[in-house]
Amino acid sequence: MGTPVFANPQLWAWAAIAVAAAWLVSLLSPILAPFLFAAILGYILDPMVEKLTARRLPRTLADLYERVRARKDHSVAVGAVARHLAEATYWVLARQESYHEPQRKLKAVSSTNG
Repeated sequence: MGTPVFANPQLWAWAAIAVAAAWLVSLLSPILAPFLFAAILGYILDPMVEKLTARRLPRTLADLYERVRARKDHSVAVGAVARHLAEATYWVLARQESYHEPQRKLKAVSSTNG
């Protein structure tokens, strides 16, 4: 006869590792949940982003981030983009109309002050 299954030390080691991993995941679940949600959301939205990029959709938010980032630091640029999104969401919900890309106002540059 062979040795009983429960007498195998390798089985006990793998069982201990599995229990420790399950305990660690349950302990860190409040921290891991947003990362898991973001990964799932990114996986789901990736085909849509690829199609929009292929159509050369205007990148208003990226442009806003880059303009602010050129003058300020990263956190200020992220705050500007978040504020723009919050204001756009408010106005879309308050007026119940579709979102329109803002038009950039280009200033005429003159080499003279006149």
